[in-house]
Amino acid sequence: MLAFAIKSLEMDFKTLLEASERPPVAFENRKGLEDWMASNSLSDERIGKRRLHNICLVVGQVSTPLGPRLYSQVWAKATYRTYRYAYLAHVLQTFGSNLDLSAHDIDHAVSKAHVAEFWPEAWVNLLLVERSLNRAIGPMLERNLRAPVGTSISFGLEPALKLFYQRMMRLKRSQAESYLAQTSQHFITSRDTLRDRVYADNVISILAEIADEIEE
Repeated sequence: MLAFAIKSLEMDFKTLLEASERPPVAFENRKGLEDWMASNSLSDERIGKRRLHNICLVVGQVSTPLGPRLYSQVWAKATYRTYRYAYLAHVLQTFGSNLDLSAHDIDHAVSKAHVAEFWPEAWVNLLLVERSLNRAIGPMLERNLRAPVGTSISFGLEPALKLFYQRMMRLKRSQAESYLAQTSQHFITSRDTLRDRVYADNVISILAEIADEIEE
């Protein structure tokens, strides 16, 4: 059941990237998130009794070049302290209370401390990440984080590694592009049909775009 829950939480990103859509993972403020929801078929829902101005479940469909794709992700204000409890409540309610998440972290798609330094009112997508991997990615990337450009941050190196990289050794910043390339195995790689070829090419294109953004 745990494996199913993790795959389900990852699926939004897989289907969006395969449809050539690079979703946002952080906004400068709540208005940015609301504007993005309004431009798609998305709405926000409360998680338990928690207030929408702190944390919410964003659900619905995201428009892509290949048509709408289902989306269901938890977003929280970067300064919201009890996001872990809220996310845990959502996961247990959705997938069952018997899940053992002791080997996983509930974390922000991008560094909340870094984002909040530039955007005090920032909102960030929350992820469920394998713990040892998550705690290796932070030290590897924290010294090379860029200042945000514009009013949002798109899916990039940090969430790609958190969601799709299988760590087998100590991570080194100099190998970040190689790690990113390895995440492609989690997407459609078959070229048997035109649809599969389109999906595979879309992922390759987006991963190449992310690779170009990596600062040595």
